[in-house]
Amino acid sequence: MSIRSISPVVWFAVVLAVIAVAIWLLIGAGWPLGWWALAGFLLCHGWVHIFVAMPPPDKAAATGRRIGLTAAETRALTLPLVAIATVGFMLAGFATLMASGMWGFLILLSGLSSLALLTFFFNRQLILGIVIDVVMLAIVVTGIWTP
Repeated sequence: MSIRSISPVVWFAVVLAVIAVAIWLLIGAGWPLGWWALAGFLLCHGWVHIFVAMPPPDKAAATGRRIGLTAAETRALTLPLVAIATVGFMLAGFATLMASGMWGFLILLSGLSSLALLTFFFNRQLILGIVIDVVMLAIVVTGIWTP
């Protein structure tokens, strides 16, 4: 197996793992840079929903047909989920920097919305998004980190 044969998704998973460990170590050491990095990650994760999560009309039609919806109904159902996930994660990034108590609520709201969206349009390439959402929800629920 050569390096060129490794899937881009695997490379992306490795990069995400390195980022997660770096943030964890920085926050664990009490360095403010860790919170800035987490805030930047949350902002980027929010933006990704705009580009990745809103399906093209043919994908929306195929997914909607499975549950008896038209493409227009499917897009109308997913648009609020995309908006909540995008805005919620971005606001969570800002709340992280401001050490706001809203941080946990915003992560819960946007994480659950993102999971619903990713479950609705599930494919193997979105597994990393699901992992990110689950990890963020676990962090909030367990209270491991709080800004």
